[in-house]
Amino acid sequence: MRVTSDYLMWYDVTGRITGEEVRARVSTAPTDPQFDGRIKAVTLVVAYDDGDGGDTVRYWIMDGLDTDTYHSEEKLGEDYIIRTSFPTGELPPEEEWAGARLQVVHLASDDATYTLNEDEPTDLIASGRGGYSGYNAWDVTGIITPPWEDTTLSCDRTGNFYKIFLAALSVRYPEQETGTLTVTSTPPGATLLIDGGEETEYTTNVTIPRYAGRVVCSQCGASALRGGRGRMG
Repeated sequence: MRVTSDYLMWYDVTGRITGEEVRARVSTAPTDPQFDGRIKAVTLVVAYDDGDGGDTVRYWIMDGLDTDTYHSEEKLGEDYIIRTSFPTGELPPEEEWAGARLQVVHLASDDATYTLNEDEPTDLIASGRGGYSGYNAWDVTGIITPPWEDTTLSCDRTGNFYKIFLAALSVRYPEQETGTLTVTSTPPGATLLIDGGEETEYTTNVTIPRYAGRVVCSQCGASALRGGRGRMG
């Protein structure tokens, strides 16, 4: 992809990530009068399962390239502002959530001003700057809150040129509380169903380890909800 003087190249490197330390070696050369071979940034985006079976992260990644320059004002006769929307309106409103984070990567020597749903993120977690690139990461937990609607990111240049090619928003849900559940019935041996439908390998008068959910006893006419001890019969 090419926008203005920059080329963007995307590669799927899933099969090449084999450890915790990742290095990118790039060889480039001026192969054409229109391509001088300079590299502004190399960015690795990784979505992974940390394997702890705990919290859940919902995320959205916006990639491409949008540019805000003084030429925009000359052509449009108004202040051009870059905008993109994250579909956070699809989040379940009833689930408890723990936090949110916004990250952006740009290709410019000057940064921009940012707003998220018209609020300026101020809780900066990390930032960095190269000669013609930079990144920022904020905790935006206090900005995007239920009831969920789509979230709009706006970027407005502070210098003559500003280009953004990557923005990511993530919302984290905490680990569900787990425990053991003991279900007793008389007579014993009734089948237990998860969420009222799916049969389990367990019957009554047993203890279910690491339980976090809703179990219904198919022959008892009562139910126990997440965690603790429940007695039926």
